[in-house]
Amino acid sequence: MIIKNFKSFSTNRKKQNALSIIEAGLEAALPGKPLEKIIRRDHMLIFGKKFGLEKYDKLFVIAIGKAAYSMTESVNSLTGLTGGLLVVPKKTKTTLNKNFKVIQAGHPLPNKNSLVAAKKIMEFVEGVKPCDFVIFLISGGASSLVALPDGITLEEKKSLLV
Repeated sequence: MIIKNFKSFSTNRKKQNALSIIEAGLEAALPGKPLEKIIRRDHMLIFGKKFGLEKYDKLFVIAIGKAAYSMTESVNSLTGLTGGLLVVPKKTKTTLNKNFKVIQAGHPLPNKNSLVAAKKIMEFVEGVKPCDFVIFLISGGASSLVALPDGITLEEKKSLLV
């Protein structure tokens, strides 16, 4: 159950039905099922084409957005990732091993950590070797969580978003 207090709220049949509908919607929105359709331990299916993962030494993820953590958990359970970099909204709780770096940045407006995150992603990508494979996972909120405005300041970008 995603709704932790489902039983205490479902005090009558109508409330139980409404909560069941909400629960089904929440479960359908989880990334696990869609990711299971395209990612397997040894390959990925992209537009019907199979990409073998077994030929790579390391498998990394770069995940950005409000669902970055849950997407990474799903991919990690499907593949056994080597590590990666996640950019999530501030105050997001994560429990990943030390091979994953987590940056908490600004959402809905970018902050200084949004700049740090953009630079760290660029550094991460530059450090990847040809024998490594990187999966990018992007969900809603990415445009504020990762920001490296070119030609304007962070404050100017934030003023455009308000």
